Amino acid sequence: MRFEQIRLIRELFVITMTLSLLGSVELVSGQTVDVTGTWNLEVTTDQGVTRPSFRLTQEGERLSGSYSSEALG
Repeated sequence: MRFEQIRLIRELFVITMTLSLLGSVELVSGQTVDVTGTWNLEVTTDQGVTRPSFRLTQEGERLSGSYSSEALG
């Protein structure tokens, strides 16, 4: 795999795990969590640090959004 593909996979993994953890908060606490907003990450790899972000909109159980990074746009 090319470096950019590996980095994309790593970034998407971090995002997926973050969203999974946020979703589990509702199950544990019994409270509704609204994750609407802009989320900024800092991902450190052997190649350096990148700061991707994603903008989320939550409407009930529906979650949508967009992703942006320095490397991938």
